[in-house]
Amino acid sequence: MYDNIERELKLLINEKIYNELLHSYDFHNSITQTNTYFDTENQDVKKQRGAVRIRTIQDKKIFTLKIRKDEYTHYEFE
Repeated sequence: MYDNIERELKLLINEKIYNELLHSYDFHNSITQTNTYFDTENQDVKKQRGAVRIRTIQDKKIFTLKIRKDEYTHYEFE
């Protein structure tokens, strides 16, 4: 079974707070990350409360399957 548990909190912030956060850390190198999501024409993955994604970071590609367990928890397989 999958033993790695990660909790993620997403917040919507305004531009002022974004800029304050951005300038509060000493970022040395920026990295471009591209997320491409896949589903069937009938959105079968979404209907099953899941997601299929390929994340590209530089030359590295990570395939991810997310399955929703409940309102707060997702299983994520890479």
